[in-house]
Amino acid sequence: MTSVHPAFEAGARPRPLAAPWLRVYQRGLVTLDAAILALCLLVSAALATPERAELHGVAFSVVATLVAALWWAANGLTRSYEARFLGDGPEEFKRVAQAAVRTAAIVGVACYILKLPLARDFVAVFLPVGTVGLLVGRLLARAALRHNKKVGRWRHRVVLVGAPDRVVELGGLLARQPAAGYTVAGVCLPKASAAVGWPLLGDTSTVAQSA
Repeated sequence: MTSVHPAFEAGARPRPLAAPWLRVYQRGLVTLDAAILALCLLVSAALATPERAELHGVAFSVVATLVAALWWAANGLTRSYEARFLGDGPEEFKRVAQAAVRTAAIVGVACYILKLPLARDFVAVFLPVGTVGLLVGRLLARAALRHNKKVGRWRHRVVLVGAPDRVVELGGLLARQPAAGYTVAGVCLPKASAAVGWPLLGDTSTVAQSA
């Protein structure tokens, strides 16, 4: 069960600003997934029996590449690169697994309908190895992300919104947890509130303009 810090319950909340590094990280994940699938493709194709080098007149290498491309696209369709799922929690890994299941289902149905012998000697190796490879890749990428957040390279800039005492409480919490990856860019407080140590970007009625 997810717990909520009292500062959030009382109305103080962080509003993230655009993080340029996030797009770099997302593009890196897309490239990493492609590299892992390409490597798994080569290993699996090498294990395919020679008599199946051609399937219904189509080169086996073409069919295998299409399967890998389908899987790569499925990772995007399951939103495994979406920012809110990256860096924390199990949802990112669930979506990578969902992409693998969907790819297996599509390939299995295609092999059955078209009578392709692909599922027995290629997919049986490619899907398990590829799934493990993608999940391990995401684990390593997440470890790199957390390290960069902790040392201050990749961080989310946020605006804290709420009552002064709760803003101070939440700001202190974020400062004590650098691995969470948040830097306070400023605050929005109710009108006539005292300064709290961060740039005042407006009152709580101007949150939309400030963020």
